[in-house]
Amino acid sequence: MSDHTKEPWVIRNGCIFSDQRMHAIVVLGTNKVDTANAKRIGACVNALAGIPNSALEEGVVREMIEMLKRIDKSGGYVVDIDDLEQLLAKLEAE
Repeated sequence: MSDHTKEPWVIRNGCIFSDQRMHAIVVLGTNKVDTANAKRIGACVNALAGIPNSALEEGVVREMIEMLKRIDKSGGYVVDIDDLEQLLAKLEAE
């Protein structure tokens, strides 16, 4: 169970809201940078829904990307099954 506000988060005018009660989670501002930051934060939170914070802090997303890069373009895999199982275990940690 996560301690943070449940996804999805909604972004409006530099503010990030909970979709459930529309209460503000973060208020950044309305300038271009604040609006872009709010969109980025909201997109990340929504895209990572269900992945435990501990896995994110351990770099599981970067590990997945690196593992996917090792897939041979001809269809062969150069991924160690033990590495894959360890990665999946991190995703199911919470």
